[in-house]
Amino acid sequence: MGAETEIRAAGAHSLSAVLIVSKDPARLVAFYRDALGLAMVDEIHDDTDLHWGCELGPIHFAIHPTSNFEQCAEPQPGGINMAFNVPDAQVASDAIEAAGYQVEYAPKDLGWCIMTAVRDPDGNYIELTQFPSGGRGSKAH
Repeated sequence: MGAETEIRAAGAHSLSAVLIVSKDPARLVAFYRDALGLAMVDEIHDDTDLHWGCELGPIHFAIHPTSNFEQCAEPQPGGINMAFNVPDAQVASDAIEAAGYQVEYAPKDLGWCIMTAVRDPDGNYIELTQFPSGGRGSKAH
């Protein structure tokens, strides 16, 4: 049985969490809170060290120190590319710059969405997408 078949057989059907592991999680939390407006809150549970998280629709988004994931490989700068839906890409771009960060490019209309991007302090590439009528759109990245 191939890996693709095994995944289907396991029944994975949606994403439940995005967990970013960082050598400097407090700095990363400040970016996601101050530049992107995410409501990051302190979390400690079970045997984990302090980390921060929030709910983005049905997905739990969290930033952890490396101590919480010692079984994982060392985090690599720029190893993540994510896209967040925003109601207004220009407002998001302005907020990023007001928080002291630099956008990769001004919002541009791609026909199926308006997009801008920024790199977080760990070098991850973060896209901010504004879809018509607030919908997700029909074109995948």
